[in-house]
Amino acid sequence: MSKLIDADRWAPLIGNLIIAFGYIESITHDCLRKWTTPTTYKHIKSMPLSQRLDFTIDLLREQNISESIKRSFIEDLLQIHKITKIRNTVAHSPLLLEIIGDETDSLREVICHNTNAHRSIEFDQLASASTEAIAIVDRFYDYLAAIRLANLEFSIPREWNGLGR
Repeated sequence: MSKLIDADRWAPLIGNLIIAFGYIESITHDCLRKWTTPTTYKHIKSMPLSQRLDFTIDLLREQNISESIKRSFIEDLLQIHKITKIRNTVAHSPLLLEIIGDETDSLREVICHNTNAHRSIEFDQLASASTEAIAIVDRFYDYLAAIRLANLEFSIPREWNGLGR
């Protein structure tokens, strides 16, 4: 049996995108746990990712951090919204060999949406989304570190006598 689709070429990009979204899920849950009450979190933890991203953005606006970090974090959360559409298509649709019946009668490998034939993901789109999602995850950890640092309270204990000199 001949192999019509080079799935090995797509697999690393699909894997990287799915792994990046695992981190994105984890990070949004971490933020929501820290920025809400246990009762609120109990009700929002099972929301779809897009709704949790929106809620995280709303809560982020209330955090005590620099406006530049806040703005960058929100921009990246909004970008994840866009990449989520690609992730969902990748996660729930097959990799196919598409025959384009035009004057060129060309063939192309695409991930084709199961219910919308006009929504397909080409290799370059997947490569771009995968690379961008990984970069955003790296920045998310920087943002979270900045938030934790901004919320630390430093004080010298009353009984502290300096460096013992």
